[in-house]
Amino acid sequence: MSGTEWALEMVGISKRFPGVAALDRVDFRCRRGEVHALMGANGAGKSTLMKILAGAVLPDEGEIRINGQRVQFSTPEDAIRHGVAIIYQELSLSLQLSVAENVFLGRYPRTRLGLVDWPGMYKAARELLDSLGVPMDVRRPAAELSLGQRQILELAKALSLNAQILVMDEPSAALTEAEFATLVRVVHDLRRQGRTIIYISHRLEEVFQLADRVTVLRDGRKVAERDVAELDRASLAELMVGRPIVAGTPAAPARRDAQPLLRVQGLRNGRLKQLDLEVAAGEVVGLFGLVGSGRSEALRGIFAADQAAYEAMWLEGNPVRFRSPYDAIRAGIALVPEDRKLEGVVLARPVWENLAVASYRYLTRRGVVHYPLVWEKVSSIMERLQIKAASRDVLTGTLSGGNQQKVAIGKWLVRLPKVVLLDEPTRGIDIGAKEHVYHAIHELAAEGVAVVVASSEIDELLRLCDRILVLYQGRLAGAYPRNETLRETILQCALTGGEA
Repeated sequence: MSGTEWALEMVGISKRFPGVAALDRVDFRCRRGEVHALMGANGAGKSTLMKILAGAVLPDEGEIRINGQRVQFSTPEDAIRHGVAIIYQELSLSLQLSVAENVFLGRYPRTRLGLVDWPGMYKAARELLDSLGVPMDVRRPAAELSLGQRQILELAKALSLNAQILVMDEPSAALTEAEFATLVRVVHDLRRQGRTIIYISHRLEEVFQLADRVTVLRDGRKVAERDVAELDRASLAELMVGRPIVAGTPAAPARRDAQPLLRVQGLRNGRLKQLDLEVAAGEVVGLFGLVGSGRSEALRGIFAADQAAYEAMWLEGNPVRFRSPYDAIRAGIALVPEDRKLEGVVLARPVWENLAVASYRYLTRRGVVHYPLVWEKVSSIMERLQIKAASRDVLTGTLSGGNQQKVAIGKWLVRLPKVVLLDEPTRGIDIGAKEHVYHAIHELAAEGVAVVVASSEIDELLRLCDRILVLYQGRLAGAYPRNETLRETILQCALTGGEA
């Protein structure tokens, strides 16, 4: 096949970050009118490759060709001008604006007088959504749409830019079955129109349902480019993992004599369909699973951050039922959420306020905040976690991501909790900061705290946890003792639900 017959060619793409080779001479190519799946375990290099395609990251070496013509993207605007659009997993809609305003955001049609052509914009948005077979009220605020409708709206926004190459990053992670069926139909329609779809997903079944071809990355290198018809679930999982998958029953967890400090039965929360969980004092239990498996929902359900349901919950052997995070905090439960900037810390407040905020009732004397005690506790936590800040009074938003994460964890250490729930505790922080976080987690366990860590990084859980529970599509698929030799087995369980 000649080069001009490829819609996209990325040739010899390499990218290094400090201490890490994210991509090593990767070749990636797609035909016009095909759905091409890009697969790989966490850290394989998928996101970096697509950020380079989007113009958000510059490669160290390599070149990009669109329809055989060499192009160079220095900004996302460059990629858009060449017909490349990326729909990220974290949607970029302005929820307070209408459907039509989101479709044409920054490009509102104008009348001859320079005013916004509202009737024309509504008409164009309506026609675009009708062409996708998903009619919507274009005057409706995006905040009122379901997640599936928002996904389609992002797609319409990309098509309004006349995008011919569409990258969809984990588009089904938050969709119901009905919404996913709609997405499948729309993707097939776009393929028939001759557009190229790059589909990123961890869900193997979706690849076989949607894709024509698949490229697999592993540890920053391309290891396979195949027609999907040549593969089955086992062989695709083997390519991603890097070793043959052996059939077998997941290992049972090691038997423990300690009485569970926290026990939850029949936990359900959104994508989490059913989970029984128990953790003993001084134990670190890991939750592993792919995007949409229910990891975060499990922690948020225990903490009552969401309106979750469960059959029963016991804390120190006593039945409990939390109606709000306030109830959970008073009982001794702490949650470090996945999104530290939105839910973990208050960026516009000083470091000391963030560290003290969860423990004010323990830092008072006769109902009045006792500031000498506050300063003592804050200084102790900052030293213990090695939080790098000019002073306790600087705004938390001025700190690095790693130090913000330490503050999010440290606010619970002013008063030692009974149970700590950590959701992606080291996401987006450097190696040095990770070491401090790991040390803090081990210290908590050593002091008798029960710890539950949800993470997308197997190596992190193997280092931290006594046991690892694997979730697959909202249910427990396997439970494993800490054992480095089980790494590929755990990943295979997360990819396939434990099936060979």
